[in-house]
Amino acid sequence: IKDKIKKSFSLEELEDFDIVQRKVVDWIGESINIAQEQVFRKPYVGIIVGPTGVGKTTTLVKLAVQYILKNKEQGRKVDICFITIDSMRVGAFEQLARFGDLLNITVKKAEKAEDVKFIYEEVKSAVDAIFIDTSGYSPNDSTHISEMKNVLSVDMNSDVYLAVCASTKVSDLQNIFRNYEPFAYESVIVTKFDETTQIGNIISVLWEKHKAISFITDG
Repeated sequence: IKDKIKKSFSLEELEDFDIVQRKVVDWIGESINIAQEQVFRKPYVGIIVGPTGVGKTTTLVKLAVQYILKNKEQGRKVDICFITIDSMRVGAFEQLARFGDLLNITVKKAEKAEDVKFIYEEVKSAVDAIFIDTSGYSPNDSTHISEMKNVLSVDMNSDVYLAVCASTKVSDLQNIFRNYEPFAYESVIVTKFDETTQIGNIISVLWEKHKAISFITDG
């Protein structure tokens, strides 16, 4: 950006902070890669992975609601199934089941890859979409992350999103992006965007890791 500033502005223009700032903000915006909208095949399978406390469960529900509303606009009623493999957090199933009751969505629990495969085979012809909630682990907990990867090793032609909190510092984001690479996540969801005013950390790491962003959510 400093090189572009030197090439793009006269000495007089460099004295005008507002002009320079507007142009630099445009350049930063151009550096952000926005993920292409997913093609919803039947059954669409969406999975959110990420560390603890980033809001994966509520974000998963938001994706499901968006899916419902988008199809409703086109005159289609859809059937959805939630699957949770979160066996670590107390009340994880109950929380998702509560959302399921509100949205009239079936909620199922799986602990092993065999469970995921059984549920998928059971419901795939009856539902339009399956959304899978996962356990949150420290990005440094390679053992449990690897175990979760094995649970999700079922061939479901799924779209995997990495959820990260907007206020996470750069070094931690770099660690999270790197340690969740085994899930082959297509893009990133930035959560709790309303809880910070400093977002350069996210912009920097997205650019550094060559990752696209799919959604930005409030807490």
